[in-house]
Parts: sequence; structure tokens; C-alpha cells
Amino acid sequence: MVRTGVDSRNWLVLLEIDQWAALDGRGGVDAMLRLHRALDHAVGKMLQAGEMALPWGRGRFLLVLNGSNADVMERLDVVCRNIATDDGQACTATAAVDTPGLDAQSRAAALQRLEHKLFSLRLQGLQGAVA
Repeated sequence: MVRTGVDSRNWLVLLEIDQWAALDGRGGVDAMLRLHRALDHAVGKMLQAGEMALPWGRGRFLLVLNGSNADVMERLDVVCRNIATDDGQACTATAAVDTPGLDAQSRAAALQRLEHKLFSLRLQGLQGAVA
């Protein structure tokens, strides 16, 4: 079901595994694949009808979500705080959130803002954050 109404919008989200860079350097391909599958599973469980998740590079997903600000932030917070792999390893993710306009130019600008926001969160040392 796609939510509609005054308090409902489309949200673009760039979600990135916090531990990816460290794992990339020492974890090996199998560990990275397990972690990516775990993120895929966690994101898949939170998606509602009419929403989508696209792999967006190594350890990242681009999400298109619907709903109110509070609903979207709450769902993302659950995913970002605990991503468990099938071998019992737990990790976190950080999510940058934006509300683009409907035209292609607005969406391109939103993607740039997401990249910048995620980079800023990384510089602050935040993990498991949604902003």
C-alpha cells in the first residue's frame, strides 16, 4: 500500500554500512558479501508497497520511501542501529535523507545533497545515524 495524504511524501535515502571501509581493507570478499546480504535483508524487511531499494555501490543502497517524516525516520533508525549477518556479526549503517521535487533536475540535486550529507556525517564520526 502506498500511503497518501497531507503527511505523506516521497523520500530519497542514501544508506551506507558504517564498517564497510574497515571491512574492505581486511575482511575479504566473503565477509563483504555477507554484510551486503544482511543489509539487503534488513532493508527489504522495512520496505512497504510502492517503495524500492537499489544497490548504489559497495555497501550502499539508494532507497525511495513513502510516508510521514516520523514514520520514515523510525523505520530507518531500526535498520541503521542493527544489521546482523548470518554469522552473528553485527554492524550499523548511516542514512542521509532528502525530499526531492518531482522533476529530474530536483532529483539530481537531491542525490548531490545526499552525498554531501552522508560525507558530513562521516566527518563527524557518526555511526548508526539517520539525518
